[in-house]
Order: sequence, then C-alpha cells, then structure tokens
Amino acid sequence: MNLRALTLHMALVTTACTSSPPTDTAEPDSDTDEETDSEAYEWGQPYFESPLTFFASDLPQTVRDGVNHGLADAIYTWGNVGPVEYWVMGLEEDPAIALIGEFCQRRAQRGEWDEASCIAHNTQADGEHNLYSYLQVGQHAVAQNMAMGSMGRNGNREWNLHLFSSSYPFGFVDMFENASPEEETKTLFHEYFHAVQHAHIQSMDFQERDDLLGPTWFVEGGAEYMANYGVSKGWANGTMSTPKSNDYPSFAERMQWKMMGGKQSIEEYCPDTAFQDISYADPCSYAAYELGAWGIAYLLSVTSQEQLLQSFYLKLNSRGWEGAFTEAFQRTPDEFYAEFAAFLALPIEEQLAILPPL
Repeated sequence: MNLRALTLHMALVTTACTSSPPTDTAEPDSDTDEETDSEAYEWGQPYFESPLTFFASDLPQTVRDGVNHGLADAIYTWGNVGPVEYWVMGLEEDPAIALIGEFCQRRAQRGEWDEASCIAHNTQADGEHNLYSYLQVGQHAVAQNMAMGSMGRNGNREWNLHLFSSSYPFGFVDMFENASPEEETKTLFHEYFHAVQHAHIQSMDFQERDDLLGPTWFVEGGAEYMANYGVSKGWANGTMSTPKSNDYPSFAERMQWKMMGGKQSIEEYCPDTAFQDISYADPCSYAAYELGAWGIAYLLSVTSQEQLLQSFYLKLNSRGWEGAFTEAFQRTPDEFYAEFAAFLALPIEEQLAILPPL
C-alpha cells in the first residue's frame, strides 16, 4: 500500500468521530421544511420523520446535498432509529456564531438548555466538542492545507434525540485533492450507526449507558465496520444516492489498510496496551477503530452478518454487554480476545478471506 495513502487514511479516520457527551452576521440555514415533535417520541421505537439538518450559511449546496443524501442512505440501510439533528459548521466566523445562536434558541424553546448558558458554552474558543470547536477544526485544516474533520454524536438521551455536530465536510467540495465524497458518506454512515447503537439502550443513566455500549473497540469498530460494509454493499447494489467513483478503494482494500494502520498505531504509540483495553484517551486510539472493525468482521464471520443487529442489540438491555456478547457471538469476550489475537497474526490473505461478499 502507498505510505502516503495510509498516512492520510489514518489522519482522516482518527479525527472522524468523537463520542463525548455535551458537557457542549449571516443568517443560519436549515434544510428542514417542517418541525417535528421528537419530545413525544418513545425511545427505541420506529420513527417516520426525516433528520433535521442545519448548516452554516457559508456552506455550499454540494455540502448540504451530500449530508442529506448520506443520512438518507444510512437510514435506508439500517432503518430510522429516532429523531436526528445534524449541525454542520463552515469556515467563517459570523455564519458559525449565527448557527450557534439558532442552536441555542432551539434548545431554549424546547426547554433543554438556558439560551444564555448554551451560547456561553458553545462559543468558548477552548471548548471541547462544543460547536465552536467544529468551526476551528475546519479553519485549522485550511490553514494547514490538510484535509481533516471531526464529527460526533454528542447526545442526547435526555433530550430524546440523536444530536450530531460536524466540522466542514471537505469531501463534498473540491478543496483538497485527497478528500472524497465517498469517504464523507462513509463517515456519515459511521456516525449514524452510533445512533443505531444508542437507540437500543433504554437507560437514562449516563454510566449505565456507557457500560452497555461496551469497550471502545466495540463501539467504534462496530460503527466503522458497519459503515464500510454498508456503503460498499449499497454501491454494489445500486441503492446509494450517488455512485462510487472508480478511484475510491474497494471494501477489501480499505479493510486491508485498517489492518495495517491499526497494527502500526499500536506498535508505535502503545505497544504494551492490549487491544481490548484501548480507550479514546490512548495515543493509539486509532487502533480501536481500525482493528475494532476487524474484530466485528471476525465475530460476524463466525456467526452471521445479521448477528450484531438481530441478536446482540436485541439482548443488550436485558443481558448487559457481556451477557449479550456471549449469547449473540457464542463465546465470552475473553475467549474472543484469545481467538482474535491469533487471527491478527495470520497472513493478510487469510484475514481478507473472512470478509463477506457484497
């Protein structure tokens, strides 16, 4: 594999997803025609309204179309799992502040957050995962002339919705040579799968929800594998809103890069940390995404491709993470870790052979 391609791939994926809960003069724009009453929605039940998407006014139509189409394709793939708000920042200060104002006015109108406190939090220049930080990610990318981004599901069970925030999705515009619409769409799938994960957890208690989500490799590896497989199968079946270009790597190629990049991350940054113990705070957290995707691929290869959604998540609330894992995948987590360690030592040809056909 081309070293530059692997390095770029690692940079894009490492910054693609955040999982922290909210701690969180041009006119802002919304691509939403109607308001919906998500407050009356019963968590975990089928939902029939489209996501609400909100964009800073300096974002072009290609970005708006890319985000809306990507979310629609993810919903087509896994179903509509509940109310979604997706807020996308641009590059300019005034539109960003205007969008923050709209966000905070909406929170106040819904009785979720005092407007003044919301604005104070989300305009902090040194905030972590607040809306202003997503503006800064895009600005930093332009200043460094390097495609990078940050997107995350930042809540919020208490508000009865799946709340997402995003920096400028450069793949939907012709700004950086190596940022593609396919990779942006895959990232939208990754983020929406976090909504799928959370939709299966009923508890309102933060710690209990965190425990039920499972270790970092399972949360992020699950989202990364399901996203890559989901978009690849959609492109193969012709169900995606836009076709894949011939230049975008195949499913198998991307998974091969993940194996290489994940191993490299552990070797360079935390060689003494076990795969299952990697957390978001570790310098090798990238490996939780990449090798985690392979962990999910392995589990589904020894059971079935439907086992995660049709078995594990259906058992999660009643059995807990470890119990649901053991019943769904027919082995305990510790047994899986031993098997997976042996699998990681196999030649790449044998590893790729477990991937499902599209």
